[in-house]
Amino acid sequence: RVVTLPLPLAVNDAYYYSMNELADDNDGGNNGNDGSFVMQNLEAILDETKLQYTVKPSSQTLGSITELLLRWHCRLSHVAAHTAELTLTLDNILKHPTDTLETILTFVWRQDWEWEGHNHNQNNKREERELYPKIWKGAAEEFVASEDGSLQPLLNQVSLLLSSSTSDATTFGETIQQSFASEMTKSKDLTSWPCPSFWDGVDNDDSGAAHKIANEMTPNCRDGDPYARCTVNKDRCEVKKDAMCK
Repeated sequence: RVVTLPLPLAVNDAYYYSMNELADDNDGGNNGNDGSFVMQNLEAILDETKLQYTVKPSSQTLGSITELLLRWHCRLSHVAAHTAELTLTLDNILKHPTDTLETILTFVWRQDWEWEGHNHNQNNKREERELYPKIWKGAAEEFVASEDGSLQPLLNQVSLLLSSSTSDATTFGETIQQSFASEMTKSKDLTSWPCPSFWDGVDNDDSGAAHKIANEMTPNCRDGDPYARCTVNKDRCEVKKDAMCK
């Protein structure tokens, strides 16, 4: 998971992306069937012009998005109890892109995991321990140096969003602090299970942003897929947008 700090940047990021995704949906630019949210070209979703003309979020919208972000991390914290999880910060990605990518590759292609192409011969273990770190480091350096690995678009977007976040810092900060405190109490500091529903309270946001974000955070349950089949009733309720889940 990627943790974006400061929190106002994460809230602003979610709001402006969701609002411009909504605009693209209304214009027929995205059929919404591929499950994509931010996995598009950054500049196509959000640029300086779009940021300038996008309606500023209301306090209610800011509060709803703050709660949704915390509920997302509440869920991930429970996932981490039984599934390997790597936490990255946006700050490290921007400051140390090569080291961060190397960390990701090393985590994904761990030597103690079963994956295609991994030689499990006992005689080769020492050789693997010496070889694979060099491979991942080289791959990370090659990608970051390439045009596809350029962080300039991401740096540009972060700069724009930070400027917007600080334009009304007092109101923005107070709203987020209040929502943060309320959600942490509700989730018992992200330890309660089940975590608060993504759908709880999103209808109070008339911008549509919270609803869009909640929809993207909802588990992507597929009964026919053994790796994405939801066996927990809470997840099935989330798919049905049933916040009460009785």
